[in-house]
Amino acid sequence: MLELLAGGALLFVLGLVMLICPKWVWKAEHLFTVKDGQPTEFYLTATRVGGFALSFLGFWLLVFFVLTLPA
Repeated sequence: MLELLAGGALLFVLGLVMLICPKWVWKAEHLFTVKDGQPTEFYLTATRVGGFALSFLGFWLLVFFVLTLPA
């Protein structure tokens, strides 16, 4: 059950990073491949949508973990 907690927390945190700082995600992804490049608006929007989805999934995994704890 601990892997459910760790997985949910990891997805939630990664999703928040993608949602809040998509430019940082782009820089981390293209660190060694692009020099002085900029992400497109589509990339930033798609990253935010993916971040929301990951955060949503991570949140519900954490809720499921709490609800399935033995009493």
